[in-house]
Amino acid sequence: MWQFFATVGCSLIFGTISVSLVALINEIINSSTDMRVGQFQLFAVLAAGGVVSQLISKVVAERLSEQSQAELRKFVASKTIDAKLSHIEQEGSAKIKSCLTEHSLKVAGFFISLPSILTNAMIVLGAFLYMAWLDWQVFLFAVVTLVIGSVGYSIANSVAYKKISEAANLQDDLYLQFDAITEGAKELKLNRAKRNFFRDHVLGPALDKVKEKRVQGASIYHMASSWGGFTVFSFIGGALYFLSL
Repeated sequence: MWQFFATVGCSLIFGTISVSLVALINEIINSSTDMRVGQFQLFAVLAAGGVVSQLISKVVAERLSEQSQAELRKFVASKTIDAKLSHIEQEGSAKIKSCLTEHSLKVAGFFISLPSILTNAMIVLGAFLYMAWLDWQVFLFAVVTLVIGSVGYSIANSVAYKKISEAANLQDDLYLQFDAITEGAKELKLNRAKRNFFRDHVLGPALDKVKEKRVQGASIYHMASSWGGFTVFSFIGGALYFLSL
């Protein structure tokens, strides 16, 4: 549990430092020469603190990711060992293998991305507060841009998640086909017609369906990211327009 809170704390600290450095750079540019010695000293302290906090958050998050993956696999394995044989047969070996491999990796991936999520959230919050202090018109424009960008990204993200979930379900069925390759290897070797049918009409289409769903999901995710980049450029252009008035 301490690893989770350490990751959260260090990520938030790094985000706060990042915003503070941006504000300090602006102060250094607009300050007199006499004040810059102390400002540069503060900049060095903040920069060092940012590097250390980011490093700690990433290292601890990596340990947390591996630990969560191992614990999840132990949990699934333990429940499978203790379960009744009828329940195991009902769920199927493919679903159990999928939980032990792909699904556990998704849980671990969340903890790896946690520092970036929290850091970016803190940077966005701090940047909005700083903008509100500098110019309320730019702040309002940033809020509108963020809302439009978030709505578009959420819609695309929900569609992409649906495609990825469909691919995950197909992945469970695909493990059954992988089992058939080894468990029915002798039968497939002896019967060419059955071997060709399995390869061309069972395994091949199953692999293609998983590939198709994943490509669709990934493509929509990339579209969402591109939309996010467009909103950033829109904000920069709008901010420059308001500041030039």
